[in-house]
Amino acid sequence: MLTGPSPASRFNPSDFLSFAQSLSTAKASEAQLRTCVGRAYYAAFLTARGRPKVEAEVRALPRRIRKRSGFHGRVIVAVRKIDSGMGNQLDDLRKLRVVADYELEAKRWPSRWKKASFLAARLVPKLSTL
Repeated sequence: MLTGPSPASRFNPSDFLSFAQSLSTAKASEAQLRTCVGRAYYAAFLTARGRPKVEAEVRALPRRIRKRSGFHGRVIVAVRKIDSGMGNQLDDLRKLRVVADYELEAKRWPSRWKKASFLAARLVPKLSTL
């Protein structure tokens, strides 16, 4: 079981997406857009992580998968077991976040942000129902 603040005081992960959307103006810098991509991913990841169906699937994963995958990977695998399309979209967001955080030569940030924003805006409400 994941622990944290009580549900009444818990941070709403969708606020990360709202923040990213407010930061992504027409004049946003590369650093701002990279940050937006990361916040979009974490809005979706943290929403998924906290859902009861996802927690149950993570606990039910075979030991070999739990040992081989990091926590982010386990959550993505669990979401895929529930709905393969949502799991694939979450993984696409994760890949965009990795590029944003680690690939310093990467370009096309307005289009990368547009894709991340689109995915997260569709995914977060769906994940919140699990």
